[in-house]
Amino acid sequence: MKLLSLLILFCFTLNLFAADTVRINDPANLVMTGLTSTTFTLGSDSITGDATTEASPARVYVPMTNNAVDHDKYFSQYNAGVTVLFDTTNVNNVINFPLRTAITGTVYLYAAAKLSTGTGYKVVQRYSSTASTSTDLTFGVSPKAICAQYDCSTIESASVSNSKVIFTLYFYLSTNSNLPLGDPVVPAGTDGVFFEVQMSNRIYLATDLRVFITNSRKGDSRVILDYTSDQTMLDFKKITIFKHSTIPAPATTNQPIGLYAGTLLDRDFPGTETGEVTVNQLPNGVDATLSVLFQDKFGFATTLSDDVTVVPTEIQELLKKQACYLLTAGFGEEHYVITFFRHYRDHVLANTWIGKQFIKIYYRSAPHYAVIIYQSEWMRLAIRSAAYSLYFVFNYYWLVLIFLISCYYLNLRKNKILFQKNRL
Repeated sequence: MKLLSLLILFCFTLNLFAADTVRINDPANLVMTGLTSTTFTLGSDSITGDATTEASPARVYVPMTNNAVDHDKYFSQYNAGVTVLFDTTNVNNVINFPLRTAITGTVYLYAAAKLSTGTGYKVVQRYSSTASTSTDLTFGVSPKAICAQYDCSTIESASVSNSKVIFTLYFYLSTNSNLPLGDPVVPAGTDGVFFEVQMSNRIYLATDLRVFITNSRKGDSRVILDYTSDQTMLDFKKITIFKHSTIPAPATTNQPIGLYAGTLLDRDFPGTETGEVTVNQLPNGVDATLSVLFQDKFGFATTLSDDVTVVPTEIQELLKKQACYLLTAGFGEEHYVITFFRHYRDHVLANTWIGKQFIKIYYRSAPHYAVIIYQSEWMRLAIRSAAYSLYFVFNYYWLVLIFLISCYYLNLRKNKILFQKNRL
């Protein structure tokens, strides 16, 4: 009986000193959404820790609009139905924050904001109901509520279309049921959670930033595009591919995504602002008209690059067309290395008796082994490695000679030194 009393007293003591907290719901998999005329995904950064300090907040990127330009058509999700972006006048535009509360009594959940250049937090919104139990919830905060307490004129002005404002939002619990908006707040301890909210209306006109496709080639069920740009994108996030639904694409080029009919390929295309991107899962034998664009963390996209139309080709047809069976099987696509050795075959080997015999033997056996090689990833890797090595030797033989001669003289010098030591 005494032991039971002690346990009850212990539990009571724990509850007495237990702190009410608010946290991010699943910080390791942070997914932020926004609501304007429809709900859509917002850009966010993955975080380490639980964002309980102002120095290490979670981060969300909010695309804003104004009357200067039709911003919506520059938004990457426009063709998916997101045709209305955030503004600072509509209380129904909300940023959804996924939170989790741990509560022992009746308290109230608030959001306080601080401008990045400011010195103090102000209450901007209270959660719609009493937070009386531990639960997962979504706290919708509107940009209008934030900008009611701060000057957001740089993103509201009709003459400005490249501005950004940054706030820190602090979510915390209070026993006070009616804290007035604009009331100062001083974060204390680690009971609350912090988000950095970046709001931007920056878009990329063709005169600001253009993306170019410099080369294209086809493979089996895929297209490979080389691309570059003439400027650097601020807050660059990723490369995106737009597949036009009309072939050929409209004659107008370098226009925002919202003026074209087509689909944004929702795949991960990692890359930098100059490089090569492979578009997989395309049907063979069907024209694919593609454009490249860059996307920033807010979801704004550059204007589309000039489009290219490429027809992916089954490996059997590609082997016949390339007429360089083993290399084509290894690369699985048109490639400059294949072009080089095909040229070498036609202009060097074909002009010698030994070369002609080699070509005859090659074309009697290679077609049979090409399909086998294509179906084996390690054999394809071996072919590519050998091809790159030979390509280097043929084109940079002088470097190979310098290396070999250097090795020879170093070895000769080493032997001479050893010989002299042995004589002593």
